[in-house]
Amino acid sequence: MKKEFILISAIAAGSVFSTFGADNQTAASAAINAAADGKTSVEATKTEYSPEDYQVVYELFDIGGVKATHEAMLKESIEVQIRNNPVVFAPLRKVLTDFFNKYLNYEDIKKEYADLYLEYFTPAEIKELIAFYRTETGKKIARLQPTLGVRGAKIGENAVKKHLPELREAVRAAFNEKNKAVQNPASDVKK
Repeated sequence: MKKEFILISAIAAGSVFSTFGADNQTAASAAINAAADGKTSVEATKTEYSPEDYQVVYELFDIGGVKATHEAMLKESIEVQIRNNPVVFAPLRKVLTDFFNKYLNYEDIKKEYADLYLEYFTPAEIKELIAFYRTETGKKIARLQPTLGVRGAKIGENAVKKHLPELREAVRAAFNEKNKAVQNPASDVKK
């Protein structure tokens, strides 16, 4: 059960950050780290947004191709699991697809995406992004974003595969250490 939760959480988290594109993953990670360190912007304290604010963000999403990227990354996250463990996940393709379509449906979560953008960008900054996406370069990045996201995920997947035995050993060692501490809690108490 824990493995299923971890899988679903990882896929969902990956899809959210990947939706905003490979270049924005670093920015998103930095923003999350800054927020975790208590370094929030003035905009991050704003919790209620106007219908006009949402309209501006939704325009950015439409022009920037966020829906197509989101859908491509959800599909790719399932395919990655199947490629990595076909015996377990291939029979679950339809189950995972149906689940993600039901609960990670773009239309159902786009307001949360908009809230995320409104935490870190003012409506004026979002309008600047819209202006960029109206340029030829902006149109190109919007068109290529799903492809870049999928190919970027494959690069990461391949990098992990190259070092999978090392990761497995590190995970095994960590679990063994934790199990020792659980089995012998008195050893943690200093005399």
